[in-house]
Amino acid sequence: MLPVPPENRWEVTSCVGVGADPMLRPMQQLSIEVERETDGRWLAEVLGVPGVLAYGATSEEARKRALVLALRTLAERIEHGELSPEALLVTLGRP
Repeated sequence: MLPVPPENRWEVTSCVGVGADPMLRPMQQLSIEVERETDGRWLAEVLGVPGVLAYGATSEEARKRALVLALRTLAERIEHGELSPEALLVTLGRP
């Protein structure tokens, strides 16, 4: 994979109550890194949420897909009682 330039890094800030979820620590910032693979595809990964990776034809498409997958993953954890909805605050933006 090629190096990740700063303009391809995004952050999802999550503020999680202590003990609310072993996957997420209090005030943990989840970063989205987007890399271009040698075959030309873009791959985005949400660091801190295991298994959240997504491909796209462009860096923006890969980033959006990874973000949607991360939010769905967190929503499912809330739905199944693994994460308290009051314990999660999400803000989106560039670092």
